[in-house]
Amino acid sequence: MKFRLSKNDAETIKMAVSAAEAKTSAEIKVIVHRYSWDDIRDAARRLFYRHGLQNTPDRSAVLIFVVLTNQQFLIFGDKGISQLVGDGFWTSIRDEIGAEIAANGLPKAIIQGVHRIGDSLAKHFPIEQKPRNYLDDQVLRDD
Repeated sequence: MKFRLSKNDAETIKMAVSAAEAKTSAEIKVIVHRYSWDDIRDAARRLFYRHGLQNTPDRSAVLIFVVLTNQQFLIFGDKGISQLVGDGFWTSIRDEIGAEIAANGLPKAIIQGVHRIGDSLAKHFPIEQKPRNYLDDQVLRDD
């Protein structure tokens, strides 16, 4: 797997998040850490709440969390979206991102995942009026 992410890649991912969110009232957040000593699920859950993703209307936020050194990623969907799409959706997104990382690297994989998640969010949380952007689309990095 190719777990690298440049600042230019982060900017491209930010644009993909903005484009995906333009079709939905839901939110997508990408957070990248160099390493983590914690279990990725525990770390993602903490980051989800630390950054206020649970405060979105309809509990419709999705976190894509990447740990570069550990070569791990996790997709964490809030209650509102998870109840609608089910576990199979998250498993298929995880598998697609993993295959894309192996084939074309991390940046393209995240972008593909963002678009796929955005399409699903648009079906379940369509825009009813000009949406408020509750979360900054910037990729959060710890480096």
